[in-house]
Amino acid sequence: MSPRFRRFLPPVVIGGTFLVLAVSAVVFGIASFRHPVGKPDSPPTPTPFVIWAAVFGLATYKTLTGRLFAGHRWARIDRQLSEAGFRQATEQEVEHTAGIPVLLLSPKVLGMDRGGGLDHVSIRSVGSREVRVFRARVRGAGRWIDVPAVGVRVPAHLAPTIIRPARRGLRPPINMKRVFFELESFNRSVEVRSVDRFFASAFLDPRMIEWLGHHLGRTVIELADRWVIVWSNALLGSPVSPLQLIESLAAFNDHIPRSAPSLFPQRPISTVWIHRRKHAGFSGWLDRLSHMSDLPGDSAVD
Repeated sequence: MSPRFRRFLPPVVIGGTFLVLAVSAVVFGIASFRHPVGKPDSPPTPTPFVIWAAVFGLATYKTLTGRLFAGHRWARIDRQLSEAGFRQATEQEVEHTAGIPVLLLSPKVLGMDRGGGLDHVSIRSVGSREVRVFRARVRGAGRWIDVPAVGVRVPAHLAPTIIRPARRGLRPPINMKRVFFELESFNRSVEVRSVDRFFASAFLDPRMIEWLGHHLGRTVIELADRWVIVWSNALLGSPVSPLQLIESLAAFNDHIPRSAPSLFPQRPISTVWIHRRKHAGFSGWLDRLSHMSDLPGDSAVD
């Protein structure tokens, strides 16, 4: 299937579906509209067919146009990223991105074997740092949700840590304990959980705490191994733009303590997520995500 055909397929499906529903509703609706017996002056009552046709039509419209508009939005984002110097990731880089051990990309949350996945992965080197932009499709609020995210590789070992608005977002793993700080207003508005409380206390110095208190907003920041991942926490409503996330990530990076690389030097990568793929024959972009044993070694990704 050519890219041009795939681009025009959703509008054709939407238009064809509504044409069939509209014609059916008119034909059967007009033929089936009846005045109540003995009450010729009463308004006609629509048949169940008309009601179900309207409900099905609305559901079809919301489903197809939602995916269509999301696709067009991300196509525009891809163009903007390309103009800013980003390039599309290779298949190996997509696989490596899916293996970054943060909560957002965990097998349980991403659910590649249930219809979730990762796509629109773009990469750019900024100075000595590698930046990746991607879209994760996760399950939330009873539906699949597209979550934009941005990550940067840092020259330090980061203990798994989540920084998020208090009591919002995905539920952290039980091995992540709540970390409290001296500033009570910060503890009330921002929730910090980590597998290493000493690391979190050292990493979030007063300068970082002040910045987070004013700028975290609707985003979640995850730390793991050598990566900082920032993603939109708007599981209900409009997500934060990836371009805004890049700005937030750059500001967060500027506030990382300069002592972090020496206090927490890099170590060999010990954890990557392994995802089960959906059965062959489903979405093409999902088929690209092969088993993590095919990942390049550390020397290829450092």
